[in-house]
Amino acid sequence: INWATLIALGIGDIVAIDFMARVFSAKSPAAARKACFTAAAGPVAICVPFGLVVLAAHSFMPEELDGPVLFVLLDQYAPVGLTVL
Repeated sequence: INWATLIALGIGDIVAIDFMARVFSAKSPAAARKACFTAAAGPVAICVPFGLVVLAAHSFMPEELDGPVLFVLLDQYAPVGLTVL
């Protein structure tokens, strides 16, 4: 067990608390299910496009990058609005 494992477990607990609050505060099982799927769609809608951009960037970016690929793309190529998002 290292620090990365402990941090991942700690962040996972935050998600679990949010999940349980959403389930316990729902009026019905159907409402709880709908809320959980809706809450899961947000991170997927934001993270998947960024992941695809990073995977595609390896084909046209130079091998010697000054930092992580996504940060270099946001710093040098992306519009300011996307960088802020």
